[in-house]
Amino acid sequence: MIWVLLAAATALALGAAIMLRRRPVATPEPVERRFAHPEELQSRIEELSGEVGPMVVPQLLRAASDDIGRNLALLEAPATEEETRRGLHSLIGILDTIGCVTLADSYRALQDDFRTGGMDEGRRNEALTETRLLRAELDALTRPEGETAGG
Repeated sequence: MIWVLLAAATALALGAAIMLRRRPVATPEPVERRFAHPEELQSRIEELSGEVGPMVVPQLLRAASDDIGRNLALLEAPATEEETRRGLHSLIGILDTIGCVTLADSYRALQDDFRTGGMDEGRRNEALTETRLLRAELDALTRPEGETAGG
């Protein structure tokens, strides 16, 4: 009888040790990525508020977001070289207008690459990602109070 109890205790201890080793590894919470240069945007918003008034700024930012969306679509899946050229050119202008100079400079570099025969895919993808993040930031800034994203 003692041998049975000893075997059962050993089996339980062994099972517990195995279970402890199989604990799932904790996965870190996903970090929400934000637009990389919000200070540029905020500085320009403050300038625009002084130039055109704080009531007009949300309308300008919504228009910029819409324009960014249209031109982003031209670069995400361009059908022609002309669409790519137009999308790059337009985004540079929009980004400069809303003060996002660093991102505009990224598109200038892509525009230079495009003119000389091709774009670096890594640089292109990073610029597109940053532009999507900027657009989300603009949309959050102009969303009416109490309204949530997507509703």
